[in-house]
Amino acid sequence: MNEHKKLEEVRQFLSRMYDEREDPRALHHDFSAFLSAARTVLQYACKEATATPCGRTWYEGAMAGSPVFRYFKDLRNDNIHSKPARPRSHMEAVQAELLELEGDDGEPVLIPHRHTTTRHIYRLHDWHGPEDLFSLAERYLAELEALIDEGVRLKHITG
Repeated sequence: MNEHKKLEEVRQFLSRMYDEREDPRALHHDFSAFLSAARTVLQYACKEATATPCGRTWYEGAMAGSPVFRYFKDLRNDNIHSKPARPRSHMEAVQAELLELEGDDGEPVLIPHRHTTTRHIYRLHDWHGPEDLFSLAERYLAELEALIDEGVRLKHITG
């Protein structure tokens, strides 16, 4: 019923995570909000779908079939009930082709310039796949969107 509204929140918090990637403390706050909003999408879908036997079977199958859903469910529960979710961060040197400077008008100006820079790389504890935080969060969002689209198409939920 409200799944699409919550998906908008998930997208917003993921966007903020990207904006805050160089500020680990702010990123952690946005990640916590991302976890809660994403879990709420599934809770809304569960409540609506499990009102019928076919919907219950569909929902339970989707949850059982996704290691990403199971992982984030546990991570969100720990984040709320046990300890804050804190992605591990390390710095990595990367080659860049453009240098971004601020122009006289305050707008960014990109100048071709090959150089080495550093960036934060975030990983989630206990996730054994190759994805970093952002790749895994994008994967989770894509799976949530696909689940909601499928549930609406099958008439198990209204979205």
